[in-house]
Amino acid sequence: MMSRSGQESIQAAAELLEQYSSGRRDFCQAELSQANLIEAVLCEADLSKSNLTESNLILANLSQANLTGAVLVRANLNGAELTNANLSQSNQVQAGLIGANLSGANLSGANLSGANLSGANLSGANLSGANLSGANLSGANLSGANLSGIDFHKVFCSLTTCFPPDFNVGAAGIYILKPDISLQNVDLSQANLDWVDLNFASLQKVTLVEATLRQAGLSCANLSNSNLSKANLTAANLSQANLETANLTAAILNDANLGQAKLARANLNQAILVNANLSEANLESSHLIGANLCGADLSKAKLSQANLQDAIYDQGSDFAAGTRFPKGFNPERAGASIRNA
Repeated sequence: MMSRSGQESIQAAAELLEQYSSGRRDFCQAELSQANLIEAVLCEADLSKSNLTESNLILANLSQANLTGAVLVRANLNGAELTNANLSQSNQVQAGLIGANLSGANLSGANLSGANLSGANLSGANLSGANLSGANLSGANLSGANLSGIDFHKVFCSLTTCFPPDFNVGAAGIYILKPDISLQNVDLSQANLDWVDLNFASLQKVTLVEATLRQAGLSCANLSNSNLSKANLTAANLSQANLETANLTAAILNDANLGQAKLARANLNQAILVNANLSEANLESSHLIGANLCGADLSKAKLSQANLQDAIYDQGSDFAAGTRFPKGFNPERAGASIRNA
């Protein structure tokens, strides 16, 4: 599906809200992809079969709205009010529903694959036949929910997730993510693990290709020989983590804390490490070909035999610190070059 222009999205959202304010409630099959509807009040609106792909509905009020068959792929519904809303057969792949209120909502047959439902209220919701594969249920309230016929493949929860009394988490195959957990050789590709607490976890040889782990706690975790290629680890805490021989090709590590991390022989080719903390990290014999090291702190890092061919770094400005290398280290000799030099 082709994305709309920003101007079209603004006009569509403004028109919708104006007509709703005038008393209209029927917006069936509306084209609202990428629309900005933050804090919009659309109670009891009929948005069935509407296209809301990548729309911004943070804190929107959609209580009792009809969203049957609506497309909400990668939509942001964090904190949205969806009590008693009808979301049956809707497509909410990779949607953000953090802290959303879905109590009493009808989600039967909905596709919530990869959705982030951490902290969401799903009490009394009907989720029968829904696809929750790869969804994040950390801290969610599912008490009284109908969970029959659900695909729980790669679903994650936390110790604070509340399920119905008769629901067997282990039998459903749901992973209970917590510090110290052991998940060696598990495939968690494309999983939504933002904010998850996996400090001290044992995750050797785990596959996390294209997974999202923004602001995740992975301090002292063992991720040796794991595959994190194209994973999003923005602002994640990986201090003192073991990432030896890990595959972090094209991973996003902006603002990540990798202080004292073990990265010997790790593959960081094309990784984005803007403003990352790599102080005292062991990067011996690591591969940083084409990596973006602008603003990164590599002071006191071990870089012997590291390959920085075509990596870029910067010297900073009046507004931001530049890349910091260990005293005496010559980045050009290792193959790196100054950005815009």
